[in-house]
Amino acid sequence: MIANHDDAASAPLPIGAVRIDDPDDDRLEPYRDLKGGNGLRQRRGARDVIVEGRVAVTTLLGTGLTVHSVLLDDHQVALATEVVDRAVARRVPILVASRRVIAETVGFALHRGVVAHAERPPVQALEDFLDLWAPGETALVAEGVVDQENLGALGRNAAAFGACALVLDPTSADPRNRRSVRVSAGHLLTLPLVRATPWPSALALLARSQVRIAALVPPASTQRLRTERTCDLTPVVTVDELAEAIGEPRHARAPGEHDLPRPRVALLVGSEGHGLSPSALAYADVLVTIPIANGVDSVNLATAAAIALHHLALGR
Repeated sequence: MIANHDDAASAPLPIGAVRIDDPDDDRLEPYRDLKGGNGLRQRRGARDVIVEGRVAVTTLLGTGLTVHSVLLDDHQVALATEVVDRAVARRVPILVASRRVIAETVGFALHRGVVAHAERPPVQALEDFLDLWAPGETALVAEGVVDQENLGALGRNAAAFGACALVLDPTSADPRNRRSVRVSAGHLLTLPLVRATPWPSALALLARSQVRIAALVPPASTQRLRTERTCDLTPVVTVDELAEAIGEPRHARAPGEHDLPRPRVALLVGSEGHGLSPSALAYADVLVTIPIANGVDSVNLATAAAIALHHLALGR
């Protein structure tokens, strides 16, 4: 039986939870106007993060990050049991309000009914991350990805296929944005995030550090890149050939070869609209394409990255 609004409003609250009926209540301040230009990121100088959705908030509560509060609509009190249990166990304040009060607060209908306010995880500098980047690991490196949902999908795929980090150029969007974190199912809270500055000379640092750079490009663009002499000497391989091309054997090593170091790999991707810049492509050790059917120019960014990451994972 589905409870109606009155049933939900009268349901018992979890231990320590507080019901809020006034959208002007000061405890709702971190959640105010999440969609507009006066959102938390600008008001608080990016010190905190808003996490939306049951899955993402559950992930958040499983981290060591400080969670300042969880806000639930009165229907989710009974439905989001794992969120409630984790919040109670961690003694995180639980705020409960009607859907109307939450909508007036955040500025739109929050259909998922679960949102949290937490400490923003740090973003590392590339120089510091290089000391932690182990042989054989792959990092996903993105240039110019400004779409928040694309960024979230990249983060989710990077986590799914074992990437050690998501490295972003200075023009890519905020990886802790509410929409990005939601689309990533919370993985952007746990996956190491790195800003590579200055760009693209940060790629030179990778090259000097013996990181193999594999640039993912649409199949239709390879001839144009040759014509423009952007990458006229850079080998082009398909994803099936990628592991061998960057020095990772696809089959078992021969006796005595097991101690050979495996290369660190940077899988370089660009935005859906413009792809990778010529200045970034100039640092690529290899260009990587995904064979697709005739008449199709490319697949979307997150799908392409997932396919390439999967092939690299098979090679490990």
